[in-house]
Amino acid sequence: FCAVGISVIGPFLGFDAPLENSIDCVASRDYLLELAAAISIFGNTMSRAAQDLFNWCGPDFGYLEVDDSIAVTSSIMPQKKNPTSLEVVKGKGGFLAGYFVGIFGAMKSAPYTNAVDVTYEAPRHVFEALGEAIAATDLLAETVKTIHLHKDRMIQKALTNFCTITELANTLVRREGISFRAAHDILADIVNFMLTEGKTAEDITSQEVNRFFSEHVGRDSTITDEEISEGLDPVKNALGKITQGGSAPEEVKRQIQVLDDNIACDAAILEARRAKVKQAKIALEKAIDDILG
Repeated sequence: FCAVGISVIGPFLGFDAPLENSIDCVASRDYLLELAAAISIFGNTMSRAAQDLFNWCGPDFGYLEVDDSIAVTSSIMPQKKNPTSLEVVKGKGGFLAGYFVGIFGAMKSAPYTNAVDVTYEAPRHVFEALGEAIAATDLLAETVKTIHLHKDRMIQKALTNFCTITELANTLVRREGISFRAAHDILADIVNFMLTEGKTAEDITSQEVNRFFSEHVGRDSTITDEEISEGLDPVKNALGKITQGGSAPEEVKRQIQVLDDNIACDAAILEARRAKVKQAKIALEKAIDDILG
């Protein structure tokens, strides 16, 4: 019935083609699982992004601050500014995963035919999941749009926490003609020494580099304090990564443009599908009028 029926009424309902198997047409709800899985994965991605932003709001990082419009103060600590919107988005990620599990559970033992399990219990969770996902997306977008960055604190942290030490290893490779493995070992000893002495990355000079370079290579290094400072400079590190996927501004802009193009393409596909369904509805109403008329 379904395969034949869809082949006849398909043009009036906006379908691309009839399903070849009638039982698959009546009983399969794989599209529910596929949609719920995609929503769940999306929710997980948003939750992880929100977690990073949440951490960076804390006093230990202090990299950013959410806007007052989406923050809530503590009920007991008046100085505390809670990034509540981020907490909500993190929580939504769990709920979205739960919807997938709920749909899967509802369908797991259902007979492969038309049944309430798959025609009512499973689909209703998809609409709930879509609503929650849209709400979380809007909330995260508003948070990011209004967020305030403490750039000076970010730079200061990067200057002191050894996060650019790998680039200093690259500098040694280029400057001294040694392998990266050797440079890695040298810098590992330097970092360990600096931490033991209670010093930061900013305190590294040619004296420390020469000491451990000589121990590993057997000769003195010719690297200068200026080259060390440049190798550890977080701003120069970011600006210098111009390869695909890098952090240089022009590359980040290119990545954003790719994403914008993908969104525009998806939007065009969606609009075409909506237009097709609209035309099918018009054709269906005309066919009904012709029959009744």
